Amino acid sequence: MNQLKIKYYKSIFLRIKRGNNRGVFSNTKPLFVVSIIDSVSKGIAKDNIFKYPIEPVASIYSKNFQQYAPDEKETPFYMPFYHLSSEEFWHLQWNDEKSNLIAHSPSAKYLRENVKYASLDNALWDLLQNAEARTILRETIINHFLKSVKHS
Repeated sequence: MNQLKIKYYKSIFLRIKRGNNRGVFSNTKPLFVVSIIDSVSKGIAKDNIFKYPIEPVASIYSKNFQQYAPDEKETPFYMPFYHLSSEEFWHLQWNDEKSNLIAHSPSAKYLRENVKYASLDNALWDLLQNAEARTILRETIINHFLKSVKHS
């Protein structure tokens, strides 16, 4: 396990930009990343290509949302799928270059029609193949963004 890469991705995860609505920060993107990590742990994500919609991951996301943000209205899955692309480790592959020139949040339909797939950095994907690395990165996100929420 590469400790330097773990340290690098921990620092990136701790800087995930979150939406802010009247002083309340959204944990949607951190919950989405935890769900991606969980999908790797469960053997659902077998390669570094996440096509929208990715139903097994969407179900994990819903479960995590209920567990870590039970008092919040669940943000639709397509929102973090798209908005996570503002982070340096999540990459959307568009059908053509004009598709990504949108000035607002796209709809689920727009993503289905215009995004080939999303992927993680190859180095992060490789790191997530190690159970210990997954645990460290997952706990980093939970402890930083979701620690005040009760979880089992």
